[in-house]
Amino acid sequence: MTDTTKGSIGERIAQARKAKGMTQPQLAKACGWDSQGRVSNYERDKREPKSNDVRILASVLGVSESWLWTGEDGAATPLKSGTVREWVDGEAPEDDEVDVPFFGEVELSAGSGTTVVAEVSKAPIRFHRQILRSADVTPSAAACCRISGDSMEPILPNGATVGINTHQTAIVDGKMYAVDHGGLLRVKILQRLPGGKVLLRSANPSYGDEEVEVGDGFRVLGRVFWSSAVWH
Repeated sequence: MTDTTKGSIGERIAQARKAKGMTQPQLAKACGWDSQGRVSNYERDKREPKSNDVRILASVLGVSESWLWTGEDGAATPLKSGTVREWVDGEAPEDDEVDVPFFGEVELSAGSGTTVVAEVSKAPIRFHRQILRSADVTPSAAACCRISGDSMEPILPNGATVGINTHQTAIVDGKMYAVDHGGLLRVKILQRLPGGKVLLRSANPSYGDEEVEVGDGFRVLGRVFWSSAVWH
């Protein structure tokens, strides 16, 4: 699908990728794809992405699916103002909104790990229901946390907030998850290995891969379906 007045979907993918400070190989890796060829073909409009790939691209790049498809819904920035906002004390959600708990004092480590502090912020993050529906997330399964560390840059900077689908704990290779690793909450790209092991991969090439045993000391908390960040 191409909007001739606002450029093509390929041009918008390239615009959003560059705004995120990512190369084509980095974007392909973040999406769980084997090579940059798919990204290159999409950006040059040699292939039109399928809806599932658009969903993945939107999640990784921090833009809406509708903007990628049509050019509507704002520019290549995190989901437009008003779509996700902090709850205001005493203000009830609209019918098409839902309050998602925000664990303001629990940090998901994107570096070497942060000790769990199991306290919940009083102010949830307010989502439009369509965002959760588009990510196939049941409202009761959604939670938000803030990460620390730079191991997931350029996808997620230090201090980014991520949305977690706690109902999706089965590992899909190449996808991003929040995990409890020996009492440390971390966000990593996961891949299953033989013998009940899991590979923890960072987006930042300065960090090496880690192999962990599934079981005591390691569990998947949920799949990352949304992120928001302020880049400095």
